[in-house]
Amino acid sequence: MSRLQDDYDPYAVEEPSDEEPALSSSEDEVDVLLHGTPDQKRKLIRECLTGEKRRY
Repeated sequence: MSRLQDDYDPYAVEEPSDEEPALSSSEDEVDVLLHGTPDQKRKLIRECLTGEKRRY
C-alpha cells in the first residue's frame, strides 16, 4: 500500500481551533456574560426573560 493510504483515517474528526469565531449563540452568550459590558449583560438578561432578539 502507498503511504498516503496508510495515513488516511475516514473517521478523523477535525476539532475547531481556539482562533475560530464562536459558532453558536450559546458561546456568544457566555462570552457576553464573562467579558461583556454591564449594558450588554442587561440586554442579554432581558432577551432571556422576554424572548426578544438582541444585537451587539
